[in-house]
Amino acid sequence: MKDFAQLGSCRMLGQPASKSLFFALRSGLQNTLLGTLIAFLSVGLAVGQEQTSEEKEAAYTRVLNERAAKIVASLGLTDVNKTAHVQQTIVQQYRDLE
Repeated sequence: MKDFAQLGSCRMLGQPASKSLFFALRSGLQNTLLGTLIAFLSVGLAVGQEQTSEEKEAAYTRVLNERAAKIVASLGLTDVNKTAHVQQTIVQQYRDLE
């Protein structure tokens, strides 16, 4: 086996061969770890985004009801029936914006 110091291609920026090899290995390891991390994040995001249409609709309905409840609360209505009617009207208005 040849000594790394004898190989001209192993010298990086005038550094001894042992340092060049160290930096080459370190750089390769960093690239491998970075690639692995990106791959895992991509898979994790893809898996996390697999919602059924029913789940999306339920989440959307929950958000609309929360928004409408905040609006109705600021109106200060005291009648429960009117409050429910106004809230459902607001939710429907949001749905009609789609």
